[in-house]
Amino acid sequence: MLGLPPTASRADVMNSWRQLLLKVHPDKSDAEDATERTQQLNMAKEHALAQIVERDAFEAALAAQRAAHAAYMAILEKARKREIERTREMRQRLADREKFMGPIRDAYFKRKDAMRATMKNGKMYK
Repeated sequence: MLGLPPTASRADVMNSWRQLLLKVHPDKSDAEDATERTQQLNMAKEHALAQIVERDAFEAALAAQRAAHAAYMAILEKARKREIERTREMRQRLADREKFMGPIRDAYFKRKDAMRATMKNGKMYK
């Protein structure tokens, strides 16, 4: 009835209401249904203002939800980066250990193989 888009602001609603009210008010208009139209116009204004309040509340809740989601995604990204760094460190430790233990292990198995080669039935022989 006010002829406003769904995104109209409170000021738009009030300006439209005032302009229409000047046209249909019983003191300004000679129409028989002026009182009824004024009441309808007032109801339309109240309804439009209530929708603006609902829309503002919805947008505030949506903004809060988006902020919470962004914070959650930031936490996940930080945890992912921490896990990647931890994996890198673990791989580096394993590589360092292999550099250190590789020759020792090789010498151990070489000696063990040499001892097996000199054994017969579990006993040393000459």
